[in-house]
Amino acid sequence: MGEKLPFRVATREELLARGYVLSLAELNLPASPELDQIISVLQAQRGPVAMAIWFQSANGWLGSARPVDVVRRISPGEMSDVLHAARREVARIEHG
Repeated sequence: MGEKLPFRVATREELLARGYVLSLAELNLPASPELDQIISVLQAQRGPVAMAIWFQSANGWLGSARPVDVVRRISPGEMSDVLHAARREVARIEHG
């Protein structure tokens, strides 16, 4: 039998957040008025950790791209798609 090692049980938060940066500041997004507007839209219904995770998650409104990648690769004046995705994220769900 092999060497016995102690084990640790991960918390739910650790499992949910694995692989994510949990702070917007740590994402090092390029500052711009457009990014400020996107954050303002999300802050209406999301806390700081939820916003950081939103930026790092695939987004259907962006063709499955992550908002963080879109923001980093386009010029600040072309963030309208990310702003639209943020607005859809916090919009009320309406049933027909």
